[in-house]
Amino acid sequence: MKVLWRYTLKTDTTIQYAPVCLDDRVYVVAGPDLVCLDDKWGYHYSIVPLFGSAIFRLTHPSDWLIRFMAGDGKLLLLGKNRWGTRFPLIYDPRIREFTDGDPSPLLRKMKYIFAGDYKITRFFSEDTRFEGLAATTQPEGKAIWNSLDRIRPAVRSTRIIGDILQVESRVIMCQNYFGRRSMMPTGYSIVCFDRHSGEVLWKQESYSYGQRLYPGVVQDGILIITGGDQRAGFIRKIDLTAGRILSQETGEIPFSGLTISDGIYYFGMGRDVVAVREEDV
Repeated sequence: MKVLWRYTLKTDTTIQYAPVCLDDRVYVVAGPDLVCLDDKWGYHYSIVPLFGSAIFRLTHPSDWLIRFMAGDGKLLLLGKNRWGTRFPLIYDPRIREFTDGDPSPLLRKMKYIFAGDYKITRFFSEDTRFEGLAATTQPEGKAIWNSLDRIRPAVRSTRIIGDILQVESRVIMCQNYFGRRSMMPTGYSIVCFDRHSGEVLWKQESYSYGQRLYPGVVQDGILIITGGDQRAGFIRKIDLTAGRILSQETGEIPFSGLTISDGIYYFGMGRDVVAVREEDV
């Protein structure tokens, strides 16, 4: 990739989620801090502590963030503590303060999407180890299909990554697998279901130890997603209709997601924020 600029964060923790662009700034979350950079040149503007020390001890510094996005000129963050309780944080960069606001955009497509007369819902198994999709009719609530009956026995836990995607009559789910060791990634899958029957139309799957996915973006019917392990990462472009890999590029550092703004790709790569022109990806 031909890099426009690269900024290395002065922190001991890595970037946890895809960068967010808002008002010619790029924001990333690394551990307990929110970092603001210039989107054109990568200059550092500010760093904002997200937690007091007492609150931050409730969660692991490298794995507390579930979702990070912009809405109504504010930054919206959805976190979790070590007991799995979710909580929203809303930050207004114009006044540089945490504030009140509507956290509902954090939940859109995270818990459900509607596909015609069907409701596609994210849900957990009774022991909370597996997260998958279930389809029910509306308004009757009759169960049609769910994705948990296709999990291999070797997989001890699953988590959905990013949004549930809709393309015509298809529903696409990106999911990480975890093994016996607590939350250690053991692979991933990108699965396309028929929304009516739950039939798997196509699937991309890996059972490599340490491999995981990070939230991607959809552009013109193409899913652009990042992933990898602690040693290397990849950027993959997938045709969502056929499930065909259009291109894949590997890197020496794991990616932690990407966002696209004005033809520029912004990546989290370990402790680095990287900007690349779209045509160079």
